[in-house]
Amino acid sequence: MTEMWERFSYYGMRALLILYLTKHFLFGDKDAGLLYGSYASLVYATPVLGGLIADRYLGFKKAIMFGAGLLVIGHFGMAFEGPPSTIVDGVVVRDSLYEQAFYLSLAFIIVGVGFLKSSISTIVGQLYIESDPRRDAGFTIFYMGINIGAFVATLLCAYLGETYGWQYGFGAAGIGMLIGLAIFIHGDKYLEGVGAPPESANLSKPVFAGLSKEWFIYLSGLIAVVGVWQMIQSSSDLGILLVLAGFVVTVWLPMSKRPDAASTRNLPEPASTGAFIRSDSISVSNTNAGAAVWLVAVIAARMSINSLRVGTAAANVTDPIPAVLMIPVGSPLEPLP
Repeated sequence: MTEMWERFSYYGMRALLILYLTKHFLFGDKDAGLLYGSYASLVYATPVLGGLIADRYLGFKKAIMFGAGLLVIGHFGMAFEGPPSTIVDGVVVRDSLYEQAFYLSLAFIIVGVGFLKSSISTIVGQLYIESDPRRDAGFTIFYMGINIGAFVATLLCAYLGETYGWQYGFGAAGIGMLIGLAIFIHGDKYLEGVGAPPESANLSKPVFAGLSKEWFIYLSGLIAVVGVWQMIQSSSDLGILLVLAGFVVTVWLPMSKRPDAASTRNLPEPASTGAFIRSDSISVSNTNAGAAVWLVAVIAARMSINSLRVGTAAANVTDPIPAVLMIPVGSPLEPLP
């Protein structure tokens, strides 16, 4: 249910984004497409870092709640649309305060997805041991929630935004994320320790200026919001920055080991009751994670190179393929080969 509402909020906002940029802020098709692609690329790149932080330090439950909180702030921030932009003597005049609030809201959403997305998928895998026949059914239900949330949000939020006003569409996405967060907090007692930090004691140890490791991670997440806030406004340089970030993460990855104490857990075989069974192996492969980072870097590089050859980006981006896998060359957008 939590992931269903998270996807409801994400796809609900995404269904409105291009329309909001072109109709409210009066961005051209090219600039709106580039901004949309920049947002989507960061949304698909940040879970690499967020997942590593959750797996090795914070724990998946804490990462989900922190990410969901950032998402709630971001989605409700999008609802403050401000006055519509106007054209004066051929020049688009926008309210700079509300424009920056829009970019900041996108940054909250991007960093929030980074902490939440990979963590919530991992928790589903930890609920059952690999030999448990309920494991496939659990993931089936999980993905059914994703599809239901995405389908309903695309119709409902787009309808509210176009018919009654942008703030109603974005507000509905924010309410959906808030419901998802409430469901997760309420259902935490059923997880029975799944998604806990690998070394809980270390999270309370001070690491910088008297801050514990846990609060230092939260502070770093907020600092990342500020960085993404500036980055999202520089679409032309974003691909290069993502390649550099991918290189840094790949170098750091083998140097940072996950605590061995939490990498393997001896758990009983599936019981005949309906209780959740945690996974006995919840370690992250350095090789697989490194490959994922390089995949993100390659995609970002393709985006960066092809962004220099942008003709006119399509304004009505409705293709379900993630925009991070699209090359903004000509119109319509073309998928990567």
